[in-house]
Amino acid sequence: MLTVVAHPDDDLFFINPDLANDLQAGVCTTTVYVTSGDAGQRNAYHRARERGIAAAYAAMAGAPDVWARARVTVAGRVLTEATLTGVPSVRLFFLRLPDGGMDGSGWPRSARTSLRQLVQGQVPVLWTVDSPAQAYGAEDLLAVLSGVMTHVRPTGIRTLDGERGHADGDHSDHHTVAQLTAAASARWDASVPVAGYVGYPSAELPANVDGRELADKAATVEVYARFDRLLHLDPVQDTVSPEAAWLARRYRTVDVPTSR
Repeated sequence: MLTVVAHPDDDLFFINPDLANDLQAGVCTTTVYVTSGDAGQRNAYHRARERGIAAAYAAMAGAPDVWARARVTVAGRVLTEATLTGVPSVRLFFLRLPDGGMDGSGWPRSARTSLRQLVQGQVPVLWTVDSPAQAYGAEDLLAVLSGVMTHVRPTGIRTLDGERGHADGDHSDHHTVAQLTAAASARWDASVPVAGYVGYPSAELPANVDGRELADKAATVEVYARFDRLLHLDPVQDTVSPEAAWLARRYRTVDVPTSR
């Protein structure tokens, strides 16, 4: 199973418990993080988020938080690959493009550029927050995503919501990454099913995760949250914030009530 999301933690909030169930069942699992989720912060922040998401995956897989990291080249771009040592069928890829902000207007640190602007042709390239920085055109990004698919050869692909418009209250990166994933998948093998998952707007939908799955989902987010200083959430006690609402919800786009 291949999962492609915008930021480290999108998979924990919006795709779990599906991801955790796969990991616990021993399904080969690869996740790609297209942006660093830097939120305009310095590099220490996105590096901490990467450590947090790795710790969360190790917890879900029931393995020690020990990873083998390597720099791998896909379609001419260098990605960071992390493989869970105790369960090598679990892999993470980090592209480290800049977070584009909610509306796609970017952050000063990345010259106010974003994935949305790149795909819409408003900027010719997007530079990673990695060192050394790499430039991605829209075609480069599609080539990398389809190259990962060629390497992984998934039988199923999960991503975020690419069906609704950018004004629905979701993050601009969520929609853009989902659209890119669908395009890359169609280029690679259109017969492989792609499932989209609702992001921020899922908080407005009825709760549909409970019992053991909710407890496990909250525990996984707690592991990640120790590393993310901007995530102020107590998954057990907090019942007000959107993050708390996301914990009790998991909606594929095809499952959203049509009356919404």
